[in-house]
Amino acid sequence: MKRTILLLSVCTLVIIGISSCGNQATSPESLTAVDSTTTDSVVTAEVPKSGPGADVLGIYAGAFNAAEVKKSRAYHYMNKINVSIDSIGDGKIKGHSVVAGNNRPFSGTYEVKNNVYIVQASEPGDDKYDGKFSFTLDPALHVAEGTWEANNKKLEVVKRSYKLNAATFAYDANNALSPSLIGNFISDWQSISQLEEEGGELITSDAMKINPSVTKLKTEDVENMYKGDLEVMRNSIYARHGYSFKNRRMRYIFDNSVDWYIPVTTNVQNDLTALEKENIALIKRYEEHAENYYDSYGR
Repeated sequence: MKRTILLLSVCTLVIIGISSCGNQATSPESLTAVDSTTTDSVVTAEVPKSGPGADVLGIYAGAFNAAEVKKSRAYHYMNKINVSIDSIGDGKIKGHSVVAGNNRPFSGTYEVKNNVYIVQASEPGDDKYDGKFSFTLDPALHVAEGTWEANNKKLEVVKRSYKLNAATFAYDANNALSPSLIGNFISDWQSISQLEEEGGELITSDAMKINPSVTKLKTEDVENMYKGDLEVMRNSIYARHGYSFKNRRMRYIFDNSVDWYIPVTTNVQNDLTALEKENIALIKRYEEHAENYYDSYGR
């Protein structure tokens, strides 16, 4: 018989919720295939290429922390961000950022002082979560550090700060979830009142007992799992491919508690292996069943 979901007491929970710079309505990650994660990622410095500015090209990843927020909502104060420098030279810079399910280009100018690049750059402005980056790039320390400010001052989070390390990303099917996830929770709060009324689903050791990117799942592997564990197991596949989660539930888990995770894309459909697709389909069937069960019994 299906086990009953565990609930956390509100007083023990970390407040999470909506943040700016790309935090949009919950996407289908919660139950459907991806539609197109404070622990920093394990990173290594980019190998410098030749040419002016080549020593700062590449990915910088880490915590994107809320610096100015409104108090009327429950917040997820940190998202994990990837800021990529795509081209630089003659005082001009271009790149893109990937955070909270958004992939946005930016462009701007820079100057060099004491071998440090000082950058001012803006996103296009045609998305309500666009804003302006102001940061330094230190090629000796392999660090990007600065702030981002929203164009729209009505957003819940209008300013963020960050200190990002140069990073490399490569898909690794063997990346495993850590036992430190056990006892964490997943929820979908959007307001203080909702937070006060609802608990969260606990993650158990079942979520990491099998790596679905390397092992073919059988019915008996998943039929008695909690809905939350199934959701985390399935989304671990997307995380290994560097998917940037729109879904608040999964963004909180992977941004905060999975050290190898780096968001690099908002669409991984063409990157999934045949094994992963089969396992996703199986897990989803049992997620849907679990959701109906809990809804029926008024969790």
